[in-house]
Parts: sequence; structure tokens; C-alpha cells
Amino acid sequence: LTRIKRRAFHANKLYASELLAVLLQQNASNQTFLGQADGMLSLLTAASQYKRREPQDMEEAELVENVFDCMASALEQSSNQLLFLKAEGIELMILTIKERRYAS
Repeated sequence: LTRIKRRAFHANKLYASELLAVLLQQNASNQTFLGQADGMLSLLTAASQYKRREPQDMEEAELVENVFDCMASALEQSSNQLLFLKAEGIELMILTIKERRYAS
């Protein structure tokens, strides 16, 4: 989670996001742990970097897709849905869509 939260793009950030996406797919215990480890905020922080700017290359675009896949998987748990709302995740998604960037 700490690697995904960093601001600058790095290959390790991409690999961490891919692993996290795989770990969260249809695994309720991992999804719950993500919420308990403050992971929803980390994912929203990573996604917020792309609300007003485009990914620079295909690897960075894949990172954005992985972050949104992680959020979608994590939101299967009601406890994570509450964290998403408290962290103003819906507002971030609306801003992202309004900007009409790749992340939308």
C-alpha cells in the first residue's frame, strides 16, 4: 500500500498495484484487511493523481486501471463502502469524470 500511495510513477508501483488487484479479486478476507489497513485512502490518493492529468505511457495507464480494479474489488465489502464515503471517494470520482481524463 505504501508503494501505491507514492506520488511519482515507478515500476515497483505498477507491480504492487498488479499484485494487490490479484489479491483482492473475490477474496473477502483480503478486501476486509485492506479497509482495516487504511488501504482505501491509499487507493484514493493514488487515483487522485490522475484526476487532472493523463498517464504518460502505457505502463502508467495500466497502473491507473489496476488502482481502479482494486477499488472496485474492495468496495464489495460494506465496511469499505463506508470508508470510501468518509474519504470523499464519490466526490473524487465525480471530479475525475468531469475532467474527462483517462481515469474517467
